[in-house]
Amino acid sequence: MPDGTVIERGGKNLTENEGGWNDGKQRKIGCFAPDVLDGIIRYLRGITLPDGGLPFVFKSAGEYTHAPWWRAERDDVPSINPTGSILGLLYKQRVRTEIFAEEWFVKNEAYVWRVVEREEPAGYHDGVNWLMFLLHAPDRNRAERHLSKFDAWLGRPGTIERNPDAEGYVHKVLDWAPRPDSHAAKFVTESEVREHLEALVRLQREDGGWPIHWQTVSPGAELAWRGWITVERLKTLRAYGVI
Repeated sequence: MPDGTVIERGGKNLTENEGGWNDGKQRKIGCFAPDVLDGIIRYLRGITLPDGGLPFVFKSAGEYTHAPWWRAERDDVPSINPTGSILGLLYKQRVRTEIFAEEWFVKNEAYVWRVVEREEPAGYHDGVNWLMFLLHAPDRNRAERHLSKFDAWLGRPGTIERNPDAEGYVHKVLDWAPRPDSHAAKFVTESEVREHLEALVRLQREDGGWPIHWQTVSPGAELAWRGWITVERLKTLRAYGVI
């Protein structure tokens, strides 16, 4: 299933992951538009929970057609997904740096640090939120200590799916390392990358696109997600010199 977000449907504009995400449209054009940032900041300021953190999804999502995982009995509980990635992306922008001292941001930052100090990722989606935060947190000494902890988790058997033909909702070598310079690339071998690239090429459908591997709510939603994932697959193939 896609990552959590409280910003946009599907979470693919603001909460993209360092492992398999890009960083959204802002990064693609090399800037963060001030007017867009101002709207995002107003929204985040309003939904930050009292003790920090953002909810995975609001209960109101249940009032509309939604994927099975977009359900919540409570929306007053923070989630590292998407809080970690959102803060990581906000760290990267240099347009509205004054927000780093604002109360809502400081609360969110403290929440993420509590999570990475006391817990470990529960899976891929937690993991990429940890990673986006730790790669861009300004306190580099603190971040590097926790990156070592993250790397120990990432290197465990089963965290990265090594079987290029594995089916179901799994996250494979190229999900974690969509580019040669991805953080997770050091945990995979050249032969594994080659095998997964060959498998990726085989998965392309007759219509030119790639399939998704999670349940959708409608044929229209499937087509929309296939368009997104096809672009991501092509970017990966280009990054590794296949196309």
